[in-house]
Amino acid sequence: MISDFVYFSSFIMVATVFFMPFLGVKRMFFLQITLMSVSHVYATGIALFGTMAFYYITVFIQRESVIYLPKAIVFVWCVWLVLALFSWFFNGVSVRGVLQGVEFVFYGVLICFIYDIGRRKFVTLDEITIMLVISSFLLALLFIVAGYGLHEWPAHLIGRNEGAFFLVLSGLGPALFLFTKYTGKKKYLLVFVVFIICIGISGSDSRSGIAMSFTVISLYILFVLFGFSLIKVSLSLILLCLIAISILPVDDFLKHSFDVSHNHYNMERLVLLMTSYDLFLQKPFFGWGWGKIEFLMPTYAATVGSYPHPHNTYARFLVELGFIGLFVFVAPLIIIFFQFIQSLKLGFYHFAVFQGVTSLVVILFAFVDALFYGANRGLSLSIMIGVCFSMAAFLKSHNYSELNCEQKRRYFLTCNRNASFKHIDVS
Repeated sequence: MISDFVYFSSFIMVATVFFMPFLGVKRMFFLQITLMSVSHVYATGIALFGTMAFYYITVFIQRESVIYLPKAIVFVWCVWLVLALFSWFFNGVSVRGVLQGVEFVFYGVLICFIYDIGRRKFVTLDEITIMLVISSFLLALLFIVAGYGLHEWPAHLIGRNEGAFFLVLSGLGPALFLFTKYTGKKKYLLVFVVFIICIGISGSDSRSGIAMSFTVISLYILFVLFGFSLIKVSLSLILLCLIAISILPVDDFLKHSFDVSHNHYNMERLVLLMTSYDLFLQKPFFGWGWGKIEFLMPTYAATVGSYPHPHNTYARFLVELGFIGLFVFVAPLIIIFFQFIQSLKLGFYHFAVFQGVTSLVVILFAFVDALFYGANRGLSLSIMIGVCFSMAAFLKSHNYSELNCEQKRRYFLTCNRNASFKHIDVS
């Protein structure tokens, strides 16, 4: 039943490309975002490629003189391209490496596309976050059925860990963003949605997903209680951790989660990380070449038969592009974190929630998963990064840093009443 639903959703996803000239790019884009979590990843990639192609063709036909690009992202992706070409030149190139390179370029274009449509008001930030929440809600329902009602995981449904990552990043982040912004009965609906998403994450049986969902919800509650004060939340979090360590059986939980003597998966991950470290030491500056890690792992006796990847994004970039290449992955996250700080200072707490959840989830998940190795994670991550940069550009273009407290208060009242991110004159 679930597999049939995924097939049907994937068929609709591809069909949106053909209906785009008649029903419009915006409507089909909304449908694609809504169905992306419950469709085959290749169908999602084809549909998003078609959307971007139609959109930029329309921009060209209408003779638009400006295409908005996030300069930091363009710079980072250019650095990656230079490093990838340099590493291929000295280490040789493989078909697999080229295909992964094209995939990574696609992620960069997708980030720029999300940024551009956000700047043009072609799609408001409210609209895209609502679509992400609906998509996560649908996936959570399927995970509840698959996790608690079936003995085997459906073959064509997104994997447990990949799905949990999507639910935490693209589900909880946008849902808490809307919860912070909206007032009245909409909050009760969002509480229900967050509850279903958390149950779906639990149904995935993903340790990282369950831990991250608990972390995100707990931090959000602390921020609300302490008035979005970063210092107070940090101190209270340290205090809560100390209390938890003294009261709860944390030692047993940590031993079970990080046991490398009896747990086969943990042993495999540890060996893969140690192998990655050895490979990095051999070529620390520019690495072994983009897309080469899966060919390198089987050359070590300890990793023969293992999954040819260290389940760690930082390790992958270090091995394939060296410590200089690690900048490609870390730089956008650092920028988003500073955007989070800026949104907090300006009092735009809904923006801060979205940016904070995105940076935190990606930074922590990157230790246990390869985020740009596989389109299930790469597509959702690219969309979230694009939205974060759109939010920062929104604040910068409207000079909200120059508003006083009364003007900010008037903005929020109007924003909540209209539920829109269109420009509001507060002069």
